[in-house]
Amino acid sequence: MARRDLVWANADRVLPAADASVDRVISLFGRRPATEIQRVLSETGICIVAVPGEEDLIELREQVQQAGHRRSRWQMVVDELSAAGVEFVEHKHWQQSADLDTDAIADALAMTYRGVRHSQQTRLESLAAMSVTLAADLILLRRGS
Repeated sequence: MARRDLVWANADRVLPAADASVDRVISLFGRRPATEIQRVLSETGICIVAVPGEEDLIELREQVQQAGHRRSRWQMVVDELSAAGVEFVEHKHWQQSADLDTDAIADALAMTYRGVRHSQQTRLESLAAMSVTLAADLILLRRGS
């Protein structure tokens, strides 16, 4: 039986793995050090990246930030990783609606890069509950040849 280890690492710097020793790299809404990912992926290794979709929390952003900017990020991620030698395989978009109460709204904003600024706090406090869109772009890549 093959040995399977799981390493949870902060990707701000160097990934704690030997060259070409990792079969799966997963980045869920986090940093993606492209050259490090390429370095650690094994010959048959894959990388799965999730980034917020352009509709992610759009209703909440419109209410709290008074702006509903839609920006697709997945192609930028593919370009960034491709430049480091990680090859694009597939892209999937996931989207779902969810009803959030006041606490869940605060949690949703706290876990994103869009945390509430002090100037937006009053607008946030006025929201009792709302239906929001959750969206993510999922990207599958593999070690380049």
